[in-house]
Amino acid sequence: MNISPDFFPDAPRGGVSVYTTVLVRYRDIDAFNHVNNAVYLSYLEQARIEYFAEMAGNTWDWDKYGAIVARNEIDYLRPVHLGDKVKICTWCADVGRSSMKIAYQIFAKTSENQDWMVVAKAETIIVAYNLSQKKVVPVHESWATRLA
Repeated sequence: MNISPDFFPDAPRGGVSVYTTVLVRYRDIDAFNHVNNAVYLSYLEQARIEYFAEMAGNTWDWDKYGAIVARNEIDYLRPVHLGDKVKICTWCADVGRSSMKIAYQIFAKTSENQDWMVVAKAETIIVAYNLSQKKVVPVHESWATRLA
């Protein structure tokens, strides 16, 4: 896990929070000279992949114990620009029978302002899904236990 930019989520499920560094690319910038709102979904996906790698490890059978996105919600608080440093804190905020709420805080730091600022908050509802059987399944027991 990466070092926190002065943020620790309130009681992440299982005590696990993962910090992801995101590279702001020129292609991410829109006509207003900041990261386009739709690009944030790609940033969240990258953070979620790192979170699940921490949770599941490298030997996880994603076909049998997969997850699909059911919902995304993003609150944009400040713009992010090319050249800003960006980190995302990801954690599990809630676990249901067949779903999990993954929460994020996105931080940015400019070259002029060396303080990390929260630039967005987001949540994703993930549904446990068996890809080979094409059906929703309960959250895998090992995850449910770890995130209890």
